[in-house]
Formats: sequence, C-alpha cells, structure tokens
Amino acid sequence: GGGPGVGLKARRSGEIVPLPDCPVADRGIREALRQGTFRPPPHRDRFTVYSRGRLLLCEGGPERGTIRLRDRDITLEAGCFFQSNAGALEILIADLIRAAEEADPAFPAADLYCGAGTFAAFLARRFSRIDLMERDRRALALARQNVKDGRAEFFALGDDQWAAPGKSAPAGYGFIVADPPRQGFSPAMGRWLAGSDCPLLACVSCDPATLARDSRLLLAGGYRLTELRLYDFYPQTAHIESLGIFRKDGRGDEKK
Repeated sequence: GGGPGVGLKARRSGEIVPLPDCPVADRGIREALRQGTFRPPPHRDRFTVYSRGRLLLCEGGPERGTIRLRDRDITLEAGCFFQSNAGALEILIADLIRAAEEADPAFPAADLYCGAGTFAAFLARRFSRIDLMERDRRALALARQNVKDGRAEFFALGDDQWAAPGKSAPAGYGFIVADPPRQGFSPAMGRWLAGSDCPLLACVSCDPATLARDSRLLLAGGYRLTELRLYDFYPQTAHIESLGIFRKDGRGDEKK
C-alpha cells in the first residue's frame, strides 16, 4: 500500500520485493517509486503502471493517456494490455510494416488479439479493409480511437468464438497479424489459421515455446516459416518477444 510496500512480484512466488527505486524503469516510474506516490486501487493487491517520457499512467490513478509511436499518436490505458517497451515496439512495428508491404493491398487484412489496435493503426492505411478481433471490450474501445485510417471492422470476440465451427469468421485475407497472449493460440484458432488461405501471416509471440508449438500446426497446414526475428523487450530477464513470418503457396504467392 504505497512507499516501500510497493514492488515487483518475486520470481516463481507471490512474494512482493519492495522497490524504492528501479534503475531500468522509465523515468516517471522511478520518480514515483522514490517519492512513494504509487497506491494500488481499492481491494487490489497488484496493479499496472506505464510510463514513457512525461506520461505516467497507473491503475487507480490517471489511467488513460497518449504516446507517440513512430508517426502515430496511440491512446492506451494502464488497465489494458500494452507493450511496455515502446522503443523495441517501434522496431517490431517497422518489421511488421515491411512484411505487410509484400501483401496484395486489394485483399483485406486482419489484426487478431488486437488489444488497443496498435498494429492496425499502422497497417490500416495500406489495405482495402482491416478487421480487428479482441475479447477485451475496453481495449477494443481504444482500438476504435487509434485506427482512424481506412475502413476498419471491430469484433468483440475471443479466439474460440472467432474460430468456432459453424460460425463463419471473415475470410479472404491477404495479410494477418496475430499477437496472442502467452499461452498462444487456442486449439480452435490454431486450426482456423492453419486452414486459412491467407498467403502471408505474421505471428507475434512473447513465449518462444508456444510459438514453436503453434508453428508446428501452421506448418502442417501448408505454411512455411520464412523469417524469425527476436526482440529484447525485457532486458535483464529471460523473456523475449518474437516475430514469425509464415507464407502459404497459392493466392498472392507471386508477391513473395
């Protein structure tokens, strides 16, 4: 509850390690730790903070704000998922844009597990339409603010709902980016992606183990893993972010 009682969860336990300072944190977080100004929301034993430059967001305090990523303003909330390392995120976005430039813009695109719509905000201008899927309605509301270029459709669905047998999710995509949570694709989503006719698929993952598992299913569905990039989003930890580019022969193959 504030001051030295605020810290990070210990590795492999629920114990809290009090932090009066954190040298690798952004300036705003460091200053708040030093001053003891962080307070968890009522009835919460953990909470999320975000800082970049002069912006400091905190669950239970100022929660919503806007940051500049590359040439776009992106609105986010502390209580909704967002990549914490904005500098590394800009590098990943540049690689994602480069991959999308090989897709045929006449076909629509999809941003699955879109969160606040960060990726779609940079991709929408290129495609005839972009569909955004996200189960968190708060995050999807942010995506509606962030994706302003081009035609966008928004789906408040989880991956099992999106890929449920007998329910026709949109098809005919020329490019798909999917950024699932740490557990990776649900079995239904994995089967849906593996069986799709999309010629170019970008998978963003925060767990190489689940990416390897999901890749096996995509390869069995006819995809080829043609590029794999790793990003040190979490310095001084064992965690790593990855981007896998998968291609499937057929429609759009001449764009390789």
